Amino acid sequence: MCYEGRGVTQNYKEAVQPATCKLSTTEGKDVASIGKPHADGMVLHIPISKPLDGGRYSLACRVVGPDGHPINSAISFTAAK
Repeated sequence: MCYEGRGVTQNYKEAVQPATCKLSTTEGKDVASIGKPHADGMVLHIPISKPLDGGRYSLACRVVGPDGHPINSAISFTAAK
């Protein structure tokens, strides 16, 4: 996982297709500044439409693997102030 200010990328071990992603603060408040996720092979890109305030965030995503089964992931990261 990598947060680059304009978005988050997450790597998988196989090609995936995006389904849904939800960004929230670690306190559980939803953050509405993410765009539609898209996949490039094994890399999921989640665009962030405006800079995040400094603090800790949680990103939960559901993708679909090549065999059609869903894959759930949840990661936490810190955005610098």
